[in-house]
Amino acid sequence: MRVYYEKPRTSLSWKGYIYDPNLNGLYNIELGLRNVRNLFLKLIKIQQPIAIEILNPLFSYYFNDLISWSSIGARTVSSQIHREIASNLSNPVGFKNSLDGNINNAFNAMLSAASTHKFLGINQNGKICTITSSGNIDSHIILRGAIMIDCNHSNSDKNDKNQIHVAESILRYLSDNHQLIIGLMLETTRTSPLAIWQANYVKKQLLCYYPYLSIKLLPIITSGDFNIRRIAAICKRDDPRDAIVSKFYTDIYSLPKKAIIGTSSVRRKFQLLALRPDLSVHPLRGNIHSRLNKLYQRDFHAIILAVAALKRLNINKKLYTPLTFSNMIPAMGQGAIMVQCRLKDSKILDLMHTINDKETEICINSERTIISHLATGCHIPIGVYAKIEQKNQIFIQTVVGSFNGSKVIRSEGKSDIKQAKTLSHKQYANFNYTTTSIWRKSRKNFTIVWKKSMASTINIFYTRQRFTSS
Repeated sequence: MRVYYEKPRTSLSWKGYIYDPNLNGLYNIELGLRNVRNLFLKLIKIQQPIAIEILNPLFSYYFNDLISWSSIGARTVSSQIHREIASNLSNPVGFKNSLDGNINNAFNAMLSAASTHKFLGINQNGKICTITSSGNIDSHIILRGAIMIDCNHSNSDKNDKNQIHVAESILRYLSDNHQLIIGLMLETTRTSPLAIWQANYVKKQLLCYYPYLSIKLLPIITSGDFNIRRIAAICKRDDPRDAIVSKFYTDIYSLPKKAIIGTSSVRRKFQLLALRPDLSVHPLRGNIHSRLNKLYQRDFHAIILAVAALKRLNINKKLYTPLTFSNMIPAMGQGAIMVQCRLKDSKILDLMHTINDKETEICINSERTIISHLATGCHIPIGVYAKIEQKNQIFIQTVVGSFNGSKVIRSEGKSDIKQAKTLSHKQYANFNYTTTSIWRKSRKNFTIVWKKSMASTINIFYTRQRFTSS
């Protein structure tokens, strides 16, 4: 079983569980070491062989007695330290060929690992000592890059949306003369920790009502079949607010003049600039942890993230402060988890009915009504939030503005919950002409799409996990 507790990085990003076991950026490596070893002991107890990749040579001393196979990656195959470590292992070692495909470095690594070496290491008491290795003849080369082509990362210019174009290009190029290429690898960001948390949350909710179910989570690679799905349930909404995330600043007004803020959301950007026109808002993409890493590297004074996402990933509460609704109205559906299923799958629909939260459903539908008539997608400067008050009243706040935050229009309304749809229509009717004028003046050649399919609209908070039951 391949159990990789650390991950090689071409530049900077999350380095793996052993470095940051709590996924909060505090890097409790001691806890990571203990947890990984405990996991290995449990696997050994059930007679499960373990395979690892050796990146940080120091970690290997804590696990050597439990490992059945090790690998040395393409980035470290030329490292003398890794070759020396391999020469002292009691298990087989695989050396990957270099990033450019050359096998010479891997071959030389095999020769070096088979020889004896003297080098500094750690003894059983945890102290630095001189180690004399006897050589490890059980090594081999791992060929990479010539069998399966990675359509992401550098091949897609690190833009996952380009993967399909890369795949199409390769398929056009393939012929009978390229028999070494046996497949393509495409990745989906929906296997991120946040997406997995949300999927498991829905799974746990279902098992509360149906403990006999066997539920398997299957990541969806493409998004081209939305038209054959429908909404099955909307779970109870979590905290819908945005948060300022920073090591040094707890609110927007405490930020220094011309502070650099990270967010790619035009909704967040225009509301920030409306409050602080001096701020410099820069694009920030990636999953939650990659964004936090940019903050830790001091690329930004602060970044803006959803409170619900930070809570779900157990991010240290000391790192962020929720923003009030007077400062920032959230995106449609923010904080909610929605489940979709096949269009005519009545069995799944019946199961999902039990985890649907009626109040959240009414609020999200009200928000979606406003968004679908004003504009669609996450590239529009608009925020909307609906909530239930006193069990029978619905309160809706909407904000729209220019892309640079120079103009902001707010609208609020309250009505009986039975009149939620009517209230939503009144809200967007008040904005209709004014917002069109503002957006067109503030962004040249910008085309507003007034109506779009329901599936595209709800994709803002779609978990992209399919649930099957048996």
